[in-house]
Amino acid sequence: MPTMQLTVGPDGRVAVPGTRPGQTVTVEISDAPDTPERLTLATARTDEERDAVIAGIKRAARTFRAQLSDDEIQVMPIHGDLLYDEDGLPK
Repeated sequence: MPTMQLTVGPDGRVAVPGTRPGQTVTVEISDAPDTPERLTLATARTDEERDAVIAGIKRAARTFRAQLSDDEIQVMPIHGDLLYDEDGLPK
């Protein structure tokens, strides 16, 4: 299968030279060669990489939480509150 270097235009379209309408084209999307691979939980190979991804997620969550007001956050009731009334009896 031939490999081509293609550039996406500002409108998001890619023209593939030499193709005709109705042909099927397989495309692989990858980062630019000078862009480091972004780790995810799916791509982490070691416990250290996994811990780093989790720490990054927690940092992002703290940053996001700090930007929200209490009115913007819906707090889920405690699980027991859904099952039991104020007397401790099942609902």
